[in-house]
Amino acid sequence: MRHICEMTEFTPQNELEQQLQQAQNGQLAPERFFQTLLAAPLYMPMEGRAPGQPLMVEDEEGTRVLMLFTSPERARPFIADYPEYAETGVQEALPAILARLGAEVGVSLNPGAPLGFDLGPEQVRELLPETPE
Repeated sequence: MRHICEMTEFTPQNELEQQLQQAQNGQLAPERFFQTLLAAPLYMPMEGRAPGQPLMVEDEEGTRVLMLFTSPERARPFIADYPEYAETGVQEALPAILARLGAEVGVSLNPGAPLGFDLGPEQVRELLPETPE
């Protein structure tokens, strides 16, 4: 798990955020946190026009990175720069999100927030349960 933000002035608002803070403080095993992450509803901002597309950006290497948040409130500061995503979003578990989008994307959880992280596509694939082909 690569930290993208310092943990200053962050008050957890739900169980996922509590575990994220504990994991990044070394108080919770990363495996335990990722179990919770896979089951928890994540907020995915969607473009307002139909069919809505999720908010993705390209990183320096050209990898598509999906912007996800631990709650709609955590998304607000980030999506202020993306007004077309400000009104619409869905909450789903990460496996369901990636089943629709494919595992060839990176994930940024809580970008711009005091507590979050990035996962590359290879790390995303490692998180997902094996599915029969």
